[in-house]
Amino acid sequence: MTKTESWEALNETWAVFIGWAVWNQLEVKHKTGKSMFQEPGQAHQWIRRFKGALEKGDLRGYYVPEDPDERRLAQKRYLAKPSQLTLKEAAVLMKQVLGFQHNFIKRVQASFEPSRGSAC
Repeated sequence: MTKTESWEALNETWAVFIGWAVWNQLEVKHKTGKSMFQEPGQAHQWIRRFKGALEKGDLRGYYVPEDPDERRLAQKRYLAKPSQLTLKEAAVLMKQVLGFQHNFIKRVQASFEPSRGSAC
């Protein structure tokens, strides 16, 4: 992958997440008319959807191949699942681009931590 292709893939990956986050925020809000930041159950639903999207590999971008021969075979090349957006990248975008509240981002991150069972 060329440098230009890799930048395009990164930008598309971020755009996929931003679009996904906004769309799902609106879908969750549509059910009760309340923001997911006002209603804990709505926040839980958004987080559950986010985890599912990461598990399925939905949050990955694509690039248009620069090589004309490769472009004849495929107009777009989607990134492999392991190359999708990371939780750390998503947290930065949630904070700096989407303006999500700090406590919400911490809740999202905590949802990915392994649950601790009883030591007994």
